[in-house]
Amino acid sequence: MPTATNAMLDCVIGPVTAEDEAEFDREYGGAREDVEEVPVPPKKKTRGPGKKNIAAAEGTANTAPDIIKITYTISIYTAAQMKKEAGKRGAAKNTFLQLESTEPWDTVKAQLLIKIDGILKPTTIDFDDYTFSFSRRHEDDSDKENNTDSSGDSDSDGGKKKKKKKEQKDSKKKKLDPKDLPGNAAVSREIGALREKWMCNAAGCENKGSHCYINPVDGAHFALGHDHFKIWASAIQQGPDRATQTRPPLHHKFDAVNAARPGGEEVSQTSLLQQRAAAQKASASLPTSLNIHIHVPDMSKLFQPAAAAAAAAAPLAPALPIIQTISDNPLLVPAHAAAQPSLPLNQFALQFEFSDNIRNTLQGEGFTSSNQLRLISLQELRDMGLKRGEIAVLQEAAGIHWPN
Repeated sequence: MPTATNAMLDCVIGPVTAEDEAEFDREYGGAREDVEEVPVPPKKKTRGPGKKNIAAAEGTANTAPDIIKITYTISIYTAAQMKKEAGKRGAAKNTFLQLESTEPWDTVKAQLLIKIDGILKPTTIDFDDYTFSFSRRHEDDSDKENNTDSSGDSDSDGGKKKKKKKEQKDSKKKKLDPKDLPGNAAVSREIGALREKWMCNAAGCENKGSHCYINPVDGAHFALGHDHFKIWASAIQQGPDRATQTRPPLHHKFDAVNAARPGGEEVSQTSLLQQRAAAQKASASLPTSLNIHIHVPDMSKLFQPAAAAAAAAAPLAPALPIIQTISDNPLLVPAHAAAQPSLPLNQFALQFEFSDNIRNTLQGEGFTSSNQLRLISLQELRDMGLKRGEIAVLQEAAGIHWPN
């Protein structure tokens, strides 16, 4: 029980606290018989974040997404181009767009509409009126491996040898891109210049937004595709006498343009077959010259007295058909033979007892009447596959039907 003295002291200096008792114990050894020990509560120990929490915080900071800039290559086709097949649409309008990876989708849509409005210039614009497709460039895993640094082998001799061998192997595999060749690069530059020059923005043209060659004579629009630009650019590389950026080459793909060129320039180039056909047609229209042969008898017999007439004329033998050979006359029917009424080929063959092979061969070659046989030669009969005996049958029939 607390004594009266202790109660008085408590009133004067206040009650004894746990700190007072602890200080008393440190100074006097802690032995007090008249003071009741009051337990001192232990101080709470505060812990730091700890190694695990620090590592987790560092990992969270390292895995935070980095803000990167993404470049979008945009190819825009007009509605008229999209109605055509994929290979016949012509060239697209190309542009690009750079956005950060954290941009919201609404911002991306707004930027796309700005690009569309700047190129196509529609009256009204709505995102739902257009079809969008996206593709990502393929990244080769070997490039990533080459870009990563190895921790252990990079400084060692073995690592250097492996890296050197890999570089040599990659250099052997790498082939020169055909686009990087000097000639192809020059043609590509010409194609780009031609596309830029002949971009069609004329109102009312169904090819508006693509490329057209505008004829300087009548102002007609001629649609240009990839093949036209490739041929045109290649011709420009051969010299200004072949083509320029304002004058297309003489090529059959540009015949519609070259036909309407102003006077003084070359006309449309035609193919070799067309030139030959025109030359043959011109030569056929010329009149054929006549070859006139005059037979002059032997002049030594002209002034001799006429021989005495035979006392008695011998009776004439019946006329036999004259059979011509290939060396005598090339025609089946002699040219001077008198004309005869035309007979159907079947009737003519039946009258002179032609074999089935003769009749079928003539019909297979398109003969339908007897008079058509006057125009065929003996050699042509041989070329048709007739045998010598069959040709002889035809010669006999010709000698009887067309007597001299």
